[in-house]
Amino acid sequence: MNIFNFWSILKKLSFCILISITLPSCTQKNKIPIDQRSSQELMIIEKLKSIFSVPHDQKVKIKKITEGRSDSAIYKAFLNEKNYIVRMLSPERALNERKWEVELVQKTADKNISPHVYYVSPDYQMIIMDCIDGEKFYGSIARNPLLLKSLAQKLRILHSMPVSPLMPKISTLEKNFFVKTEAVEYQEVLKTFRSLEKEFLENSNLAITHTDVHPGNLIADQKNVWIIDWQDAGLYGPLFDLARFASIFKLPIKDEDFFIKAYFGREMSSKEKINYLRAKKMAYIRNIDTLISLYIKNIDKKDLVVKQLFIDSKKDFSLEEKLIIKSILNSNFNEIMDKILNPHNLKILILYLIKNYQKL
Repeated sequence: MNIFNFWSILKKLSFCILISITLPSCTQKNKIPIDQRSSQELMIIEKLKSIFSVPHDQKVKIKKITEGRSDSAIYKAFLNEKNYIVRMLSPERALNERKWEVELVQKTADKNISPHVYYVSPDYQMIIMDCIDGEKFYGSIARNPLLLKSLAQKLRILHSMPVSPLMPKISTLEKNFFVKTEAVEYQEVLKTFRSLEKEFLENSNLAITHTDVHPGNLIADQKNVWIIDWQDAGLYGPLFDLARFASIFKLPIKDEDFFIKAYFGREMSSKEKINYLRAKKMAYIRNIDTLISLYIKNIDKKDLVVKQLFIDSKKDFSLEEKLIIKSILNSNFNEIMDKILNPHNLKILILYLIKNYQKL
């Protein structure tokens, strides 16, 4: 029996990669320390007190929690026995870029797709919203039929929303790739991605698309799912949101069928199935890019290292390497994170993914 389960590996690896930018649980409201305040934090505190009519001498707890790949700074604040998220958009971004993101956050909040918005600054740099007391969307939670249906329906609503004149058209997702190399082998991967994306977009009805539906951007409670972080959203092929979700979470076939039917309200047409498969291949390539970027992050001569990865991927795996992959496949998420921090293990997994990519 083949010990490799490609999509399971991809799902678990994707989670480990992305979990580093996941917002911490909002339930830890009493663990936010009061530190030396920056000028930005002081400004946020004053605005929170003003909006929620908090006495001037009342303390507000605030902590910078993550920036991730985004150029926005994100804070969690606690006052009046409640947590809030404050997102500070970079002033270096063009005004129209900030404006359309804020507009989308507000409109999706109105549709209960994303958390409720309390305040937006006139310059579109500050957004204050609810901090959802939920859980990270993975594992058994991601296979809960009620939550799968909730997410599918919210994506359907998103993709059906009227398009603002400010909404940018996404010509390619390649701009979000991490690896920057001239290695011929990697350029061939990009060539394949471009070809798939061209066909995908030619066969898509463009709609407002999130483009980055992963565990760090999904928060769930017992009955609902919220989508956050809209910086990469724009006009794109909506099937990519479904494919990205399904490929990362490795939904069993019956759950994936359920998710798709909940979205469409029917079976996919033959044309839709073909385009959905293109989108899943695109999502796969994007995850290879992320893994390679982790491996070469602190390595010199990146072009040579990337080239060698593709050369080594053509070799057969040793018994030891097969056991490493099997070990990772049978591990829980915390154990996987520890294992892929080992460059040797990470390299083996990259080789396996490249090997399977070459069979696409």
